[in-house]
Amino acid sequence: MLGMKLEDVSEGRDEVKVTTTGAIYVITKSSQGAIQCYQRIGKERLVATITLNTSTEKLALSWTDGESCFAYEPFPDVGLQIRVNSDSAISVYTERGIKKIDYNGAWVPEYKAVERGNFLFLDRDGGFGVYPLRLRGRAIPRANAKFSRKGWHVSLSLMGEDRFMASVCPPRPFDWEKSFGDRIVHHFISHPPSKPWTAYPRNDEVEEYSKYGNILVLHWWAHGLLTKRGKGVQSRDDCIHNACWSSFRHEPMNEAELVRTVRRAHDLGMRVIPYMTSYYFPGEPHEFLKEVDSVVDRYHMDGVYIDGVSNDVLQAYTVMRGLRNLLGDKILYVHVPSPIIGRYDADYVYCPFIETYADYTLKAEHVFKFDWKHLRYTISGRNISNSIGFVCNYDYEPRFTRWLVRNAFKSNTRLPYWVGFDAYVEERQKVFGRKHYPEEESHKIMREEYFPKLDTFQKSQATET
Repeated sequence: MLGMKLEDVSEGRDEVKVTTTGAIYVITKSSQGAIQCYQRIGKERLVATITLNTSTEKLALSWTDGESCFAYEPFPDVGLQIRVNSDSAISVYTERGIKKIDYNGAWVPEYKAVERGNFLFLDRDGGFGVYPLRLRGRAIPRANAKFSRKGWHVSLSLMGEDRFMASVCPPRPFDWEKSFGDRIVHHFISHPPSKPWTAYPRNDEVEEYSKYGNILVLHWWAHGLLTKRGKGVQSRDDCIHNACWSSFRHEPMNEAELVRTVRRAHDLGMRVIPYMTSYYFPGEPHEFLKEVDSVVDRYHMDGVYIDGVSNDVLQAYTVMRGLRNLLGDKILYVHVPSPIIGRYDADYVYCPFIETYADYTLKAEHVFKFDWKHLRYTISGRNISNSIGFVCNYDYEPRFTRWLVRNAFKSNTRLPYWVGFDAYVEERQKVFGRKHYPEEESHKIMREEYFPKLDTFQKSQATET
């Protein structure tokens, strides 16, 4: 998927070696059980060494295909299982428990996030993360992390029948052409002088949007709580309460209008993706995937925009892989694609091996001010997941939006264009004051500052190439 694959798997007397698109794992068969983790994209280097401090002498390769491989201790000595996936994630499971696992890296991370046994260390070239998974509700032990001028060391333990996942990043190359050429427009609500408010942009609005973007996100396109019960949408608050984020079956509020919108956008060279959410979906993950498949097929969508996936690492991993497998080369644009482990407005742990399945990610909603490091290492996916990172900037104060415009290209982040209805603008005016948050200011910044800079930057990169 997305060009990620197992390129080579080999087994010798002393080691199992697995080469993926983004990493090389060398698993030694020894009394101490070491795993050397090499980064291949961004910078070729030994990014981490995992010392299991338990025997791997009886480890044997069981099976392999283009997506994953599996090694384990044969029966009756079953106690250790190791799996490597094409996205450069490795999973280690133990039945007997491991008192202490050591992780070492001979490089100095610029971004260091350690939270509840999880950690993610990054620099401009790539990085490494670890995610202990306790499947029986037991508390995850604290990771003991130490840093020096030469590198870092982390240790933690696993109880019996626990496992951890580790990730070398980035798992795939960055798509420069897509990062310049794909420009996202979020449409909320059209509000002409006469009511009722409508969820679908008029043809003249679609034509205007096509000047600035080639991907159109439709938010309130499907029935929500009010309209499913036969109630009308007459106010801004009604629009928010009627959002389709808790829908099990997604049915358009006006199918003819939806068809008209999609057709007009396609005529203008725009792709259309609908708002859906795994996080708030009332069913199971397999039911959500089935619903996405149905919506994309029924209404000739060009992909999907997902507003939140899951706070559970394994469930988020399953859903994101399932979505990519389902959509193929269609668009997968995801808001908060992997769990946020820690504070949302600080350096937190997330999962590049999950986020890599998205073409584009969207982060930092309602985080009204952050620094360069946050922009570069939590929002940008460059040399991390290598998804294209967008900033969720619809309610930012104009001075901060201008800071984003100045720093977007240096950090390899992008800005979406929010149109049709200024979401939460009234709340932001209460926070910043009306004169500090005029409704039209964000449109002016995007049209007169951001898009011209994006055009210039795209041309300069094309010239260099």
